[in-house]
Amino acid sequence: SDAFTISFHMRTPARDTGTIFSYGTQQQPKEIGFTGQAGSQSYTLVVNNQKAIVTIPKVLDGQWHVVAITWRNTDGQWRVMVDGQEKASGSGLARGHRIRPGGNWVLGQEQNTVGFLPGLQRFREYVGDLSEFHVHNKVLSPEEMRRLYTLQYPGDGVNWRRATVTPKGRVLRKPYSASMRLPVDSRGETRIVFGQPVPGSEVDTGIPEPVTSSSVRPEGSFKLNFPQPRSTDNFAELRSRSFGPFNPDSFTISFHMRTPVRDTGTIFSYGTQQQPKEIGFVGQSGSRDYTFVVNNQRANVNIPEVLDGQWHVVAITWRNTDGQWRVMVDGQEKASGSGLARGHRIRPGGNWVLGQEQNTVGFLPGLQRFREYVGDLSEFHVHNKVLSPEEMRRLYTLQYPGDGVNWRRATVTPKGRVLRKPYSASMRLPVDSRGETRIVFGQPVPGSEVDTGIPEPVTSSSVRPEGSFKLNFPQPRSTDNFAELRSRSFGPFNPDSFTISFHMRTPARDTGTIFSYGTQQQPKEIGFVGQSGNNAYVFNVDNQ
Repeated sequence: SDAFTISFHMRTPARDTGTIFSYGTQQQPKEIGFTGQAGSQSYTLVVNNQKAIVTIPKVLDGQWHVVAITWRNTDGQWRVMVDGQEKASGSGLARGHRIRPGGNWVLGQEQNTVGFLPGLQRFREYVGDLSEFHVHNKVLSPEEMRRLYTLQYPGDGVNWRRATVTPKGRVLRKPYSASMRLPVDSRGETRIVFGQPVPGSEVDTGIPEPVTSSSVRPEGSFKLNFPQPRSTDNFAELRSRSFGPFNPDSFTISFHMRTPVRDTGTIFSYGTQQQPKEIGFVGQSGSRDYTFVVNNQRANVNIPEVLDGQWHVVAITWRNTDGQWRVMVDGQEKASGSGLARGHRIRPGGNWVLGQEQNTVGFLPGLQRFREYVGDLSEFHVHNKVLSPEEMRRLYTLQYPGDGVNWRRATVTPKGRVLRKPYSASMRLPVDSRGETRIVFGQPVPGSEVDTGIPEPVTSSSVRPEGSFKLNFPQPRSTDNFAELRSRSFGPFNPDSFTISFHMRTPARDTGTIFSYGTQQQPKEIGFVGQSGNNAYVFNVDNQ
């Protein structure tokens, strides 16, 4: 490209800058960037490692802003607009340069090297919210800018809503919607004003709600339902996507639970080949007590509060220096002790099982009869340390997912009759006379949908599968309109039979190709092919 317009929505709670984005190639890691620096109030616009200082203090006020950056190579002219008004400009930046193709985009950091693990720079990190990042391969006209500001003109170089964005570290992906007005000032210039949401729309602010928030609906959350009657077939395997081995000398394990029974069952167990009972919170049919296990050493835990059929938040902490452990229910300590597995370090490379205790670890774990959990389980998080009181408050309001296990990103595989269902909760965190937090699950906010955890009858008229979406292929027909699909299934696709299913709705009265699967050897390996003007489909296997 010999010109571009890059735009984004941002909101930062910091009073200094951080890098919004960088684009780099093997030949030039600093091909394009809008970089910041901890302790600085200025940004640097980078093109081909040539730099221009940009001071836009307005974006450091903790509010949402729309930033648009334009550049062209004919004279190196660049402009930075904030909320529709020009705030910085210049010329001579990388005059005559053409942007190199084939590079990597990184959001929130500056690249020093480009590759599978990009070399990133300390103190250049962005803090805050970022959305609607679009790149156009030209300098937009004023009318195009107005369409951009009203979210009607996505980028042709990068389209935020279609791009594959992979968060790393503790970056969270959350829903985003906005309403805005575009009044025109006395000079006829557009000014963007973020306003109230359109009635019926849900606007996620991106900034954690106060701890008194009454409604919490974290993206990606779900719950597991472990049904009656108890069975060793009913459990779930959990595999964390966290980086690095799980090998802590302390931890905080938390979860939401609701059980209809009046005796206990195993919430979780973590085991290794060397020690199947590395960690566990184990229950027993007919008992009202739990057993907290670390390295097969045990402590009895009596928390009858959780056996009342209501939702509760349980948090368990342990450290190896003195073996101190604590169990909190709804924010209040209910059991504690010391000397449990003092000096032990948790063994890495183990298996997490939810709803059952492991006696052996392997492809088919050895599970124990009468230890099964019955009820609902959600928001299972593991932190590799004992959380502070402030971190616990953030955990309780679902703003601090685990770094050892993050429920919303982990791979959880239900077994037997365990069901995976959507989960949302409303809760209050009042503070008692001693200044301690107490969690109260309440009624949902009007208009929010709270899943009961009870499986719907098969005659249910409404089905909302988690993660489902639809594609719309518009008219007029065009060879540009298609979608590529890459499966995350394990192992190669090499069957001797198959069932392929899909939901479809077409306004046309003739057919069009639904799907095709091809290889280098045989481009027409499988297909369900249609033709404009034809009312018939062709089902194709190995070009037959």
